[in-house]
Amino acid sequence: MLENIMDNRIKLIILGDLSVGKSCLIKRKCDHSFVSQYSSTIGIDFFTMPYTISGKEYKINIWDTGGQEAFRTIIKSYFKGVDGVILAFDITNYRSFANLDYWQKSLQEYDIDPVGVLVGCKSDLEKQRAVRREVAESYADKLIYPYWECSAVTGENIDTLFYHFIPECIEKKLNIKSEQFQIDKQDQSKSKPICCAIS
Repeated sequence: MLENIMDNRIKLIILGDLSVGKSCLIKRKCDHSFVSQYSSTIGIDFFTMPYTISGKEYKINIWDTGGQEAFRTIIKSYFKGVDGVILAFDITNYRSFANLDYWQKSLQEYDIDPVGVLVGCKSDLEKQRAVRREVAESYADKLIYPYWECSAVTGENIDTLFYHFIPECIEKKLNIKSEQFQIDKQDQSKSKPICCAIS
C-alpha cells in the first residue's frame, strides 16, 4: 500500500539564486496568483498540486529552495529522491545565470540524474534583459535541458512549461521502476534452488 502511494508521488525541486523568481513561478502555477510584495524563502518551502495523466492521479510535491548561501547545505539534503529539477535564473541578472554552474555541480555531487529544465524568469522585463536568449539556449543545450522563459506576472509559458515537464518526470520514474522490477525478477530467478530428480 505504501509503495503504491509513493509511486504516485513526484518530487520536484527548484534551484537558483536569491530573488530570481522561484517562489513566484511556483505560486503562479499552484495558486494561480502573483504576489508583488517580495518575501524571500527561508531555507525550504513546500507546495503540492494534483496532476492526472492517462487516467492516473499523481501528487506533485515541489520543494522551493531559498537561494541564500547560508542555506545551501540544508538545501542539498533535499536532493535525495528528486524526480525533476528546475534550474532558474533571472533574465535581468547576469550573475544569477553565471551561478547556475554551482547549482548544477551540486546535483552532480549527489550522483542523481533527474529530468531537468532551465527556466529564465521575469520574461516580462524584456527591456531590462541582461542574459541574451541565445546564450541561455546554448547553456541549456550543454545540459541537454529544454529552455523556457516565463513570467509569473503575466503567466507566460508557465502552464506550458509544466505541461511538458511533469509528464517527462513521471515517465522517467515509471521506466526506472520497470527496470528495477526486471532486475529484481532476474535476481530472484538466479537465487531459486535447482531441483534434480533422481531415477
